[in-house]
Amino acid sequence: MKLAIQYLINPNFGIGVTSGYNHFFAKDQNEDFGLVPAALFLRYYFTPNGLFFGSDIGYGFLTNVDNNEGGLYVNPQIGYHNNDWNIFAFYQNIMNKIGWNRYQ
Repeated sequence: MKLAIQYLINPNFGIGVTSGYNHFFAKDQNEDFGLVPAALFLRYYFTPNGLFFGSDIGYGFLTNVDNNEGGLYVNPQIGYHNNDWNIFAFYQNIMNKIGWNRYQ
């Protein structure tokens, strides 16, 4: 689940804030955990309807993970939009004391 609020600076560039919750189901002997991002986002829209690039940048809080409170959250995106909806592909990363960890 993701919640976001966006302000369009001009027809091609938007900024905003986002948060939400992602739940990850464990494999084997590991335990489930969650990710709660608190981030700013930037998006560049090439045309009023069509392709866009963007990224969320902020802090990702991890839940149900011992000795790990989270780290730098980066979520690059590429997608398609119109006035009513967006659809996009993304890649979530968190950088913490251990290093880059791919969570999704």
